[in-house]
Amino acid sequence: MIKGKPIPKGMHWMLYGPPGMGKTTLISQMPKPVAILDIDKGAGWLYADLDGVDVFSLEEGDDPSKVVLDFVKSMRSGRSPGKDYRSVAIDSLSALRAEHLMHLAGNSDFYELGDYGQATNWLRRVLALSQGCSQMICWVTHMKEDADGPRLVIRPAGMSATALNHCVENLDAIVFMGQQQTSEGPVRVLATQATDVVGGRATILVKDRTGFL
Repeated sequence: MIKGKPIPKGMHWMLYGPPGMGKTTLISQMPKPVAILDIDKGAGWLYADLDGVDVFSLEEGDDPSKVVLDFVKSMRSGRSPGKDYRSVAIDSLSALRAEHLMHLAGNSDFYELGDYGQATNWLRRVLALSQGCSQMICWVTHMKEDADGPRLVIRPAGMSATALNHCVENLDAIVFMGQQQTSEGPVRVLATQATDVVGGRATILVKDRTGFL
């Protein structure tokens, strides 16, 4: 314990939706300097030359869970590289989970039940650790649609139901980025409701679809 003022907590949120909506473009516009942990090896490289944006990629053999955990630890303790950024984005949680599971399974696609549990426990640990970080942190992920009777339920992809509950409990907001048809054609939309810790769910309404966590 040290004597001093408590570190203010930054806004920690999740951004999810279908590919091609501009999620990476949006996170590149967060308060700068921005660090994008490009686990997805997707569009992050497009933004590497932007002023105030640094893109980090995994090297061959890297354990993605350790890379992200070490980065969060550096943010919390005020060390480099984390202390050098006002905003950090993990892009994406879907790719991170896939890479993490593969690493746990010895670089094979044959996962054991315990591997899924380890991945979920890892996310819970990182989310708890990040509560002491003053940076804005965005977890980017894809989406999935599940049938729930006559309607489609939109959910963030790349995590178990238990992991999703951890996100609801620890994040300040969960934001859906998608597309909505209007009289003038399709437009991009952001829909969010701050996470409800008591109710354990967040809701969004997009067109005629209701999504819930």
